[in-house]
Amino acid sequence: MKKYHFRFSASALSAIILILVPNILWMVYPPKNNTLAEFATSTAVEVIMSVSRGLLLVILLFLQPAKQPCLRRSKFYFFFMGICLVIYYISWIFYYLDKTSPYMFLGMAVFPSIFFVLFALWKNNLLGLIPGCLFALLHIGSSFQYYFS
Repeated sequence: MKKYHFRFSASALSAIILILVPNILWMVYPPKNNTLAEFATSTAVEVIMSVSRGLLLVILLFLQPAKQPCLRRSKFYFFFMGICLVIYYISWIFYYLDKTSPYMFLGMAVFPSIFFVLFALWKNNLLGLIPGCLFALLHIGSSFQYYFS
């Protein structure tokens, strides 16, 4: 833990807000055909996903690595994080237009997960990769199982 400092990250807060915007809109203005409300996973998987997501967000927000990110790699990470964000927003647009498919739902699980893993890599926050990858695997796996079974 000596390689990490307890310090607030405004960039992590920005990344979290970018991903949460569609979720907040969904809670405030749910679409007429709200199929996401029907999505259910096992209680154990849901608990592990919630804990890993919470740990990921806390680590990204408050535990900052002493080694700062390499600026040369920033463009690489920004580019792919941007692609993830655009595809994620497009998936939500299709959801609100009631143009749903299993691939659209999978996109709503895959791309925010990859976004956070890329963010942790960009920030050299390897500690955040542990809950980030666990959350990503469970979120993507449970979405795949539900929508493709």
